[in-house]
Amino acid sequence: MAAKRAERLVNLVIALLSTRQYVTAARIRATVPGYEADDGTDRADEAFKRMFERDKAELREMGVPLETGRTSVFDTEDGYRIARADYELPEIQLTGEEAAAVGLALRLWESAQLAGAAQSALVKLKAAGVDVDPGGGIPLQPRLDAGEAAFEPVYAAARDRRAVEFDYQRPDEDAPARRHVQPWGVIAWHGRWYLGGLDLDRQQPRVFRLSRVVGTPRATGPGGAFEPPADLDLAGMVANQVGGQEQVVVVRARPGTAVGLRRWATPLGPTEDGAEDRLELRSSQPWGAGRPARRAGRRRRRRVASRGARGRDRPPHPARGVGGPGMSTTSTPDRMTRLLALIPYLTARPGGVRVQEAARDFGVTERQLRSDLELLWMCGLPGHGPGDLIDLSFEGDRVHVTFPAGMERPLRLTTDEAVALVVALKTLLELPGLAEREAVSRALAKVSAAAGHAAEVTPVTVSVDAREETLAVVRDALQRTRALHLHYYVPTRDERTERTVDPMRLLLVDGRWYLEAWCRRVEGVRLFRLDRVDDVAVLDEPAAPPPEAHERDVEAGVYQPEPGSPAVRLRLSRRSRWVAEYYPVDSVAPVDDPPGGLAVTVRTADLAWARRLVASLGGDALVDEPAGLAEQVAADARAALARYGIDAPGSTTG
Repeated sequence: MAAKRAERLVNLVIALLSTRQYVTAARIRATVPGYEADDGTDRADEAFKRMFERDKAELREMGVPLETGRTSVFDTEDGYRIARADYELPEIQLTGEEAAAVGLALRLWESAQLAGAAQSALVKLKAAGVDVDPGGGIPLQPRLDAGEAAFEPVYAAARDRRAVEFDYQRPDEDAPARRHVQPWGVIAWHGRWYLGGLDLDRQQPRVFRLSRVVGTPRATGPGGAFEPPADLDLAGMVANQVGGQEQVVVVRARPGTAVGLRRWATPLGPTEDGAEDRLELRSSQPWGAGRPARRAGRRRRRRVASRGARGRDRPPHPARGVGGPGMSTTSTPDRMTRLLALIPYLTARPGGVRVQEAARDFGVTERQLRSDLELLWMCGLPGHGPGDLIDLSFEGDRVHVTFPAGMERPLRLTTDEAVALVVALKTLLELPGLAEREAVSRALAKVSAAAGHAAEVTPVTVSVDAREETLAVVRDALQRTRALHLHYYVPTRDERTERTVDPMRLLLVDGRWYLEAWCRRVEGVRLFRLDRVDDVAVLDEPAAPPPEAHERDVEAGVYQPEPGSPAVRLRLSRRSRWVAEYYPVDSVAPVDDPPGGLAVTVRTADLAWARRLVASLGGDALVDEPAGLAEQVAADARAALARYGIDAPGSTTG
């Protein structure tokens, strides 16, 4: 952002805050430095008008409440002002625990839009004198990925209560279909983002998975065109539509087999001859266990939340690292947010602040912060004389503000900033076993009160997988640095294993909990998904991961095949194209055989997993490579048919 433009915008805000009267454009042109001087030419007038219109639009986009009106009935043209009561963030007093809860909540967002909103909210809270430390207090680091390309436009439409239209590609259809939707809200559910709303073409509530939206959704019609239902339950909408109608399936299994099915099946006792067990399965997925209820991974990069007994490898918060996902040093909205917050930030700290500390709080370099302070030194009240300009004092490496020019309080939270805060705090309240629940609840109430109307619009929901009993035991072990004994189901081998582990940290990935620990059985670091832990107990011995136990870099996803893992190439029918969405794949391409199908490549170190996947698809997948896997799947199919007394095609009987 050009320094002259930034200086002009700051001066414009100060000028309009300093008066209760409406100030005409001509008066602004004459008193605010940086505008084209009035030399009586049409060219200069047009240049000023264009510049002033851009400045007004930019301030309003930032949430500055720029009013238009006339002070007196005798005025002949409209003027402008900024009402201080509408501009300033109300007082907000947070205890240390509450401030830690807010700092923790702000780590949740990783999307392009809400990450910026969360960061600017953090800046405003610090400018209001709230010492928010995103890296301290509660030992948890939640992050949520909202990286779907369709997230921002549908979120904005839901926020503004505008209809939206987009092309939607169902996996079982050849071409996308145009949808017109009244968007009620977006929800993260089991690691995927969905839009819930009224399908205007069908006049029925529907949910749409954002990864299936083709192109960029387009908002249509005016804002405020509808209100979501008062009893809206986005999680219930997704569960009902994605799950479908429950079906009951009764199967027979030999003793000691079908370990995975037995974990969620109801035993009905042995068969009449006692040779097999009868199991009742209830599933909302087609054909019982055919399609997994939740996906194991995503092709795109994941965001991760971690909580560890040790602080190493902790990912930096946006405010802690320049050049990361935090506040930009040069973009117009980011720099203006910082400039408008710097003077209130210093005012709230009358003892002064070290430049290094202030730079860290604002997520910029010391050089950039000093550049911002030098710019603010040239801003002030209309007149811009010695007693009108912002005055700063430097003592060693500390900076004080001695004259704030009326900029004592930061700008109010915008709707996006309020959404980022409120939704993140509500998400924390859903975390099972959270010891700091009361502090989070109090912080939510105070933040909502300070945000005012902006906090009333929350078109985003985050659903967290709750494994309360297991999670509580694991958290206890981490807090007391104790080893754990657990029984763990390994789906790739369909077996139940017994482990003693030394816990290292908890991860929350796409709404699902994982324990990272040193496994004494395999003598290596392993990730254990908590919903696959059948039972767990804290041992009366210390957790002692060896020096070679290093936390894994899971920024690229939980599942990361080892280099050289074999490639499995499958051809999927139209009915099984969902596999390309549910599992991490290297490549996807349409094919004519089978009609409407896909060719996908996946990598796995354990071909038993691929063998079970293909078998579960019941003929809707063909194995192209490796040949050995195809032979194994064919043998499994022949054995399955033989169980029903059916000869495989092409086989002969003696």
